[in-house]
Amino acid sequence: MSVTITDLELRDRYLSLSLLDVHNHTAALSSSLSSLDARQNQMKSEIQILINSQQNDITKLNNTIINLKNRVQSNVAFTAGANTGHTYASGDTVIFPTAIYQVGGGYNPTTGVFTAPKSWTVSYILYQCGKLL
Repeated sequence: MSVTITDLELRDRYLSLSLLDVHNHTAALSSSLSSLDARQNQMKSEIQILINSQQNDITKLNNTIINLKNRVQSNVAFTAGANTGHTYASGDTVIFPTAIYQVGGGYNPTTGVFTAPKSWTVSYILYQCGKLL
């Protein structure tokens, strides 16, 4: 089989058209790739904004947790009682030797002294049960 110049010219034309198609597809792919790069950069920026926002939220939550822990740790309360009668003179310290409930360690059931860890308003409620003489 012999190849003629016309056959070669025809092949050349087909190859040129194929190369032109490849070039056009490459240009379209390049354009799509540029669009994807731009979108990727935009998404990276949006993700970074979300990360920063979440880090701020985490910091706020951690601060809230610290504040709540400090409030809980600074609470002092107690309930104390005595199951036997005792007579006290005026000015004596009333000692309730049984600490039923105690948070913060402010009440000493041995001395009957309550020590507040800081300056605050203190509320006392006294219930007394006994017989009248």
